[in-house]
Amino acid sequence: MVLRIEGRARALPGGNEEAVAAQLSRQEVLAREDPEPPCPSVLLVKGVLLNPVGDEETMRARIDRLIGVSCTERISAQIIPDMVPDGGNSGVFRHHDQE
Repeated sequence: MVLRIEGRARALPGGNEEAVAAQLSRQEVLAREDPEPPCPSVLLVKGVLLNPVGDEETMRARIDRLIGVSCTERISAQIIPDMVPDGGNSGVFRHHDQE
């Protein structure tokens, strides 16, 4: 994930130096100037934020990171409630015109 913090990357299985460096290097695309960086929309299921990975400091840093990036013009971060109505777990978001 392009928003992952270092502490969480290290706490995950396989969080060796090479894996951590690879995950963190993906974030560089968000800070580049040329070409213009993307404007990602990030959707997270609420349960992901409650799943303890790392220590309390890491958990706090995760929330701080999400708040920080969601306050920028370029990144949209939204939380999806745990309960999704029937048909909402198909893995695909569909857009329906209401015309």
